[in-house]
Order: sequence, then structure tokens, then C-alpha cells
Amino acid sequence: MKTKIMPFFTVLLVALLVPAIAYAELPRSILGLTLGENVKKYENLLWMNGATKLSDTPFLTEVNIRDTAFPGIRGGSVTYGNCAHPGMLIGLKLKFDDKDPSLFDQLYDLYEKKFGKPDEWQGDAFHTVRSWKWMVTEGDQRINIVLTYSKDPTMRPGVSIKMVMHTTWMEEYDCYNAKIGEKHPPAKPMPASKLNLQDYVPHAP
Repeated sequence: MKTKIMPFFTVLLVALLVPAIAYAELPRSILGLTLGENVKKYENLLWMNGATKLSDTPFLTEVNIRDTAFPGIRGGSVTYGNCAHPGMLIGLKLKFDDKDPSLFDQLYDLYEKKFGKPDEWQGDAFHTVRSWKWMVTEGDQRINIVLTYSKDPTMRPGVSIKMVMHTTWMEEYDCYNAKIGEKHPPAKPMPASKLNLQDYVPHAP
């Protein structure tokens, strides 16, 4: 009997440890917040009573960071899963008090030194928004790190950092789609060739 039980528990232990091992080397912590941890661990830093499911990504719940949680940070939020990994921190955004572009340059130098050249430019041609994205992988896990400086008033001007556990985000996405597909099979999309595009041109009432 023991020879049957022990292998089972060994496999179970390995299954539980693999995610932790895979996450171990990922740069998923900043200012004491660690992606992959449960949101309850950070309730004292968050406005939990304002937690809201995101309309565009309903498999994620967003909650704002308290204004006084971190020095030098004037706003931010975390997102956590509500399907495949309920309560697990999957993403965060931080916005600095200091809006000087030199802060962006200093952080960029630090990021490039640690992570190498960025993988993707996400800014615009006029540099109204300067934004670089790093994609850091460890095993089959990936984390996206985006450093942004914006002068666009619609984006809350200033310097910001965004981090997302991409692999876990996709697991939440797949979980949500599987559940919603069971309840509401997706409607057949209509090709643009069948639309009267004139209907989609703004006009006076």
C-alpha cells in the first residue's frame, strides 16, 4: 500500500511546487507588492471596498491602491483573477508624483541594465507617449513590464510602471471564455463587407 501512496503524494507535491519554482526567478515584486500572491495579503494597502470587475476584461477585478500606501506614488491599482485563480494578483499599475521626463529616463536606464533592451515600443511617433515593454520569461511563465512617460492629458500625464503576469492573465482569459461559452455561445461575427459604412460616419442629428 505504501508504494502506491507515496508516489501519489510525491506527484502532488511536485505539482504544487512547480508554479512556485517557475515564479521564483521572475521579477514580479515591486515596493513589497508581489504578483502571484493573494490580494488579501495586501488589504491594508488597498481600497478593497471599491473593488470592481473590469468591463473589458471581466475575468479580472481591479482595486485602487491607497493614496498613502507608498512614498512618491500618487495613484495606482492592482488586478486579481476571479476565474482560474481567484484572488491572485495578476497585474499592477503605479503612477509617480514626479512628472518630470528625467525620471522616466533614469528608470529606463535601470530597467535596461537589469532586463536588457526592451522588446517592444508602445509609444507614439510624436513621443507624446514614450512607452517601452519588456517581456521576461522563466520556463513557461512570462511577465510583461511596461515603463511609460505621457504628456497626453487623457492618460494622466507623468511616469508610470505597469506589470502583468501574462501567462496567468491568459489562463484567466481562457477560463472566462470557457464558462461564458457554455452559457452564451458566441454570436457569428458580421464581416465589414456586409455593413453600410455610411451608418458609421458621425453626422448632425
